[in-house]
Amino acid sequence: MNNILSKQTYILKFYAICLVALVHSYFKAIDINSLVFVLTKISCVGVFIFFILSGYFFHPKKGFWKKKLLAIIVPWCICAIIMYGYQCFHHNQIFTAKGVINYFVGNGSFLYFLSMLMACYGLCYFYKKFFWIIFCFMGATVISVFLTSLDILPHSVFSQRWFFTYLNPYLNVFNWIGFFSIGILIQQTDKLGQLFQISRKYWYFLLLLYSLILFISYQYEYGFVYWTSLAIPNILLVTLIFMALAQIPLYRLKYLELVCVKMGAITLPIYMYHETIINKILVWPAWLRGNIVAALARPCLCVLIIGFCCYLGAWGLGKLSPKLAYIYSIFWGLNSSLNKKEKTL
Repeated sequence: MNNILSKQTYILKFYAICLVALVHSYFKAIDINSLVFVLTKISCVGVFIFFILSGYFFHPKKGFWKKKLLAIIVPWCICAIIMYGYQCFHHNQIFTAKGVINYFVGNGSFLYFLSMLMACYGLCYFYKKFFWIIFCFMGATVISVFLTSLDILPHSVFSQRWFFTYLNPYLNVFNWIGFFSIGILIQQTDKLGQLFQISRKYWYFLLLLYSLILFISYQYEYGFVYWTSLAIPNILLVTLIFMALAQIPLYRLKYLELVCVKMGAITLPIYMYHETIINKILVWPAWLRGNIVAALARPCLCVLIIGFCCYLGAWGLGKLSPKLAYIYSIFWGLNSSLNKKEKTL
């Protein structure tokens, strides 16, 4: 991957994490139903962009799981304990093993992404030997998303006597793996650069087509937020539109471009802690919650605050002790994100 394509990918990841933060913010307080609808449709695509990019950067080889243990699983465990503990403290609940495991796997928490990512890694691990399975997963996702939109797939897979009291559609791996497989297909055909070029060349056509999709969705769509009757075209079009946006030249705003790239390099810790920051700390006063500019500023500020703290801590501890900096990077999920030779979430 050349430097320009790498930079565009990091900027795309920055946009994606801002969308993830946006979908968990209070923008629904905006008193314009159509605008809330559009923001909802766009913001829910952020996590799908991460699945596509994760598939693109997926290179299973010897030592893969050991690297992921330090890069993702350890900080994921730490995050689950901290966030669940905070939730118990905030709501005056009892801290239980069952509760923390449910929180860890994403059964009622936003950490479902990491559970489903690990499932995608496992199911696609031998894709190079059985490449046809990638297309099977894509087909399975089309079917799964359609059935979920019709509310045919059960939302309660496990009964009360099982460990998990319920299993929501976020934990149905077939609702995600098709997008992960798209990333693998792009990687194997080496088409990422070409997709960026196409999105830039035909951005006006993409916007026109997406406007039509939004109009039809607003009038006739059915389903559940992420998985609706028009979810797949919505996800693919929004992804291409943001790929075009990632190529807007920022030569006169080089520091802004640098910030976007730097934030895009550490999206894992931002993802793990954004929900608490945006909903417990960056809470606008009531008179600002319906303001469009304020609503869009919150997720961006959230991303910048977490990212700045991560880099500041890594820089400060790096000056004191390389060992402390290494432990800090593992704690926050920065271990491979700050390594220029390796791309992660």
